[in-house]
Amino acid sequence: MKYYAPWWGKITIAASVALTLLAGAHPAFAQDAGTLSLEVDNANPAVGDTIAITFRLTGAPPFANWQQFLSFDSDAFSFVSQSSGSIGTFIPDSRSAGAINSSGEVRAGGFGVTNNAGGSGTLGVFTFRVTGSTGTILTQLKSSAVPFGTTLSTANGQSIAVSLSGGGIAPVTIQTPTPTPTPTPTPTPTATPTPAPGGQGIISLTVDNQSPVVGEIITVTVNITDAPPFANWQQFIRFTPQMLELISQNTGTFTTFIPDSRPLAAINASGEVRAGGFALANNTGGSGSLGVFRFRVLGSGPFTITTESRTAQNPFGNELVTTSGQSIIPTVSNNGTVTITPGTAATPTPTPTAIPTATPTLISTPTPTPTPEEIAALIQFEQPAYTTRPGQTIEIPFTVRVRGRNLTALIARAIVRFIKDVASGNHFRVTFDEL
Repeated sequence: MKYYAPWWGKITIAASVALTLLAGAHPAFAQDAGTLSLEVDNANPAVGDTIAITFRLTGAPPFANWQQFLSFDSDAFSFVSQSSGSIGTFIPDSRSAGAINSSGEVRAGGFGVTNNAGGSGTLGVFTFRVTGSTGTILTQLKSSAVPFGTTLSTANGQSIAVSLSGGGIAPVTIQTPTPTPTPTPTPTPTATPTPAPGGQGIISLTVDNQSPVVGEIITVTVNITDAPPFANWQQFIRFTPQMLELISQNTGTFTTFIPDSRPLAAINASGEVRAGGFALANNTGGSGSLGVFRFRVLGSGPFTITTESRTAQNPFGNELVTTSGQSIIPTVSNNGTVTITPGTAATPTPTPTAIPTATPTLISTPTPTPTPEEIAALIQFEQPAYTTRPGQTIEIPFTVRVRGRNLTALIARAIVRFIKDVASGNHFRVTFDEL
């Protein structure tokens, strides 16, 4: 199991990520030291009672991350619960209570993005139910034989020496009629995990548009194929800041994704994206995407986007890690490089402005209104003349050949005028129908 402080100190992490990363290599110890003791709320419990074990730290220099370890006799104690102390962000043992009790070990810890102020406080509280007459609960410091042992470290990965008060043994004596001392169990040496051989899983980069124009957005996906089961990972992208600027980071198909926590301005200034992810248990491996990153194109010349796996020279490189701390270094496809050749934006052709065609305005031609004389000329009597005597009333049939107008009044005036001219002194009854 390895400790990846340079990377994890820059990215917000949770749960088993910090535990997995803290249980690895052994950096040089700092000069200062803290003292760790186990406190018990009930030092003389009876079978069936519940006791609380508190990790108490005093006189510690500033630190960011820690592991805390308890070994207990599962015949005498049954793990019940775990909770945070007063320092930092607590990371509980992610295994089930059944798995913890079967192993007889609690492997918890905590983390901070930056060093705290040090001093004194509590790292965590663990409760157990007493199930047997004799048993011991103790803690041990981290070593090659106990990779999950208790340890403190700074944000830059420097380990801090810790001394154990009372030999790291919790002062618990179970009430029994005839208590029998139980010797301190000798821890069974555990082999230090060795990294899996390289080439387990293949990482490649794909770009949705390899001929973008300046100002367009491209999407870069970090892909993994044929990976063995893993829980946590790092992923790394290098780009040219003069040609690209990162605008967003998104999860792939493996969760939970942890974006590079630096401000976008800092990421773009460095030309590197340092992201990752974690899970509480190993996944099934296989193929998928570890992260999706969107960039805006700034320059017009060809440029490359690359990825690298973790090395001593690049601690932020691609790496897969199992929950047991096994490191898996994947290979990269095509040397981890994709080449982008921006295209040229087409010059838009201006759309001609249509000149509106004037709609002709119809000029109406006034229709002249005929005069009474003109109308009288259109009147045709059916009989040319009548012989009358005074007081006689006659009917004169006539036809008016005028259509299309309301000319009743004009026609009437014309007829009256005509009668006056032709038969002055006689009385006529004039009737006509309007067309």
